[in-house]
Amino acid sequence: MSQFLCKLKARLKPSIHLVSLARLAAIEKAIDARRKQLGIPGVSLVIVKDDKVIYLKGLGLKNVALNLPVTPDTLFAIGSAGKAFTSMSVMMTADEGKLSLDDSPKKFLPYFKLQDPEADAKLTIRDLLCHRSGLNRTDLAFNTGALNREELIQVAAMAKPTAKLREKFQYQNVMYAVAGEIVAKAQKTVWEDFIVMRVLKPLGMKASTLNVKDMEKSPDYSYGYEHDFMTNETRRLPMQDLSSIAPAGSINSSAREMATWLRLMLGGGEYEGKRLISEKGFNELISPQMQVSGGINSGFGWYLEDWRGHKSIYHGGNAVGFNSMVALMPDQRLGFALLSNVSSSPLHDESLEIVWSNLAGAQEVIAKAGGGSAPSREMALK
Repeated sequence: MSQFLCKLKARLKPSIHLVSLARLAAIEKAIDARRKQLGIPGVSLVIVKDDKVIYLKGLGLKNVALNLPVTPDTLFAIGSAGKAFTSMSVMMTADEGKLSLDDSPKKFLPYFKLQDPEADAKLTIRDLLCHRSGLNRTDLAFNTGALNREELIQVAAMAKPTAKLREKFQYQNVMYAVAGEIVAKAQKTVWEDFIVMRVLKPLGMKASTLNVKDMEKSPDYSYGYEHDFMTNETRRLPMQDLSSIAPAGSINSSAREMATWLRLMLGGGEYEGKRLISEKGFNELISPQMQVSGGINSGFGWYLEDWRGHKSIYHGGNAVGFNSMVALMPDQRLGFALLSNVSSSPLHDESLEIVWSNLAGAQEVIAKAGGGSAPSREMALK
């Protein structure tokens, strides 16, 4: 039994600690086994239940060359899991009457113009947040690193549409940059400052950063890697500067600090007695806005799916060298964040089944490594 679980055992009520510890041990075993199978150097996992952290631990390495272990405070890029922070910033601004979800982006960004005249005339902020603009991915525009945020938005918006407005779900990173810039204009600040002052600071997320330079100043951060299964080699990758697309996924955080974000979300927008977002605004975030496929729907910065009769709310993230999964099950007051230092990994989809199977009222403990297969979800920031 790990040191963390031993300490947890001493705090839990005798009537519940045996089954809780058994299931947490099963989760740790499954996650760590798959981590090793998939060549992931390190992961950090936090689980919150009933507004308390019931598991918090780093597994593996944050720096392979120096053999440095991951800790609960190690910073990882969370990629597109950060979109939920941007959607929340939009709803907080709506709470103040400074924008409406039915507003056109042009009200705040006069330079914004879509190629399709009908979509250009009718697109709303709501459409930006649930990926139904009619544009497919335009990630090449920001991967070059040559454009600033305004230039990126102008270039991407002029891409040829691949669907009519609201016709189908098409994941679109740059439209989240548009949403972030709208918040900035409405609040008369920059998106980064708003997120720090109105979200990170109230949650006590002091170590989390919104850019690579600040992350690299931290005493505890992870390098990013890729694993080559042909050669069984793990290679360090350069850090990816996401400043031009920041509202779509530039946040770097740790398992310990993501715990407070989970508590805010599981608290319905309230954290330690302080409400950051109205109940109405919060409910809008996690309500179905657009069908993705099958039983999966898009909220604002979240995916919504039924899991054995429970509402499962989640979003993954992928940046160069990093992968994440942040998930909630409100009726169980349960949530977790899994952060890792490898580009793209099936572990993060699998983690939903691993955690939910063990802690969401299942009668048996799922101890098998891998926890079963999960449907492929291409939701991550590339």
